[in-house]
Amino acid sequence: MDTEIIDREKQIAKDSEKALKEIRDSAVMLSVATEYLCEDPFLKKIGADIEKNIEVVGNHVKDLKKQFVGKPIAEVDLKKPMDRVARFAGRLQKSSDGTRQKCTHGELGNELDEKVKSLMSEINSLKERIEGKSVSYTTADSALGFLGRFKFIVRSLAVTSKFTFRISALFVIVCLMIFLYLLITMETEKIPLERVEQSRALILEKQADLARIKAELKPFRKKIESARKDEMSRQEEIRLLDLSLKAHKLAEDQLNTLIELDIEEKALKEKLKELEAVQRKSFLEKLLRLDP
Repeated sequence: MDTEIIDREKQIAKDSEKALKEIRDSAVMLSVATEYLCEDPFLKKIGADIEKNIEVVGNHVKDLKKQFVGKPIAEVDLKKPMDRVARFAGRLQKSSDGTRQKCTHGELGNELDEKVKSLMSEINSLKERIEGKSVSYTTADSALGFLGRFKFIVRSLAVTSKFTFRISALFVIVCLMIFLYLLITMETEKIPLERVEQSRALILEKQADLARIKAELKPFRKKIESARKDEMSRQEEIRLLDLSLKAHKLAEDQLNTLIELDIEEKALKEKLKELEAVQRKSFLEKLLRLDP
């Protein structure tokens, strides 16, 4: 039973030493912290770790006091230095603007280091009265502890980098899809050129119709001129009237065709302007449908 108690006390002591080292490492890390390490997530994480470690130290102090035999040790006040460290941890977890500013200047690290030194001094005093020994804390131990903290920071940065990479990749994919859509729907010369060709074909058709009407109208007019007399029989008058009606119909067709031809020629000019406007545009202007 005594062996179990001794083993438990040794384990508590080891845990306490480890906790003190981790708090001291936090002080070192805060002393050299950059703006990135002074952001809310890191300060809150460090504060939570300190709070957890100070609880371990408190349990060790309680155990030490139980081991004391003889004169009471009320004069060794460990509550105040532990409370100061605990309040410091609470400040980190709240992470105000003032706290972040102190962090970037390295003031938080110095402040925590002083509080930890004070606490360790009191614990050493208590242990010396009980065992006549002091807690050792070497530079090598501090460096090893700091290395562990540094690994944590590196892992955090790696997670952040992966997230940033995924967001960047998604952004690139979206941009690529938008570019492909714009490329597929890009303004080209094809449609204006087709409209120009359609107008030209229609003009040629109207010109052919006009030539045909003129060719048909010419003999009718000759027949009308030759059929006119001062005195005509009933049959000749009917024949002349019939020729006149046909000639009039052809004349109307000729006039309508001329009007349609004029309209189509004007439309062709506008379509040619549209085609020229597209041809003057650069690739980017065509892609984004911008006016030159």
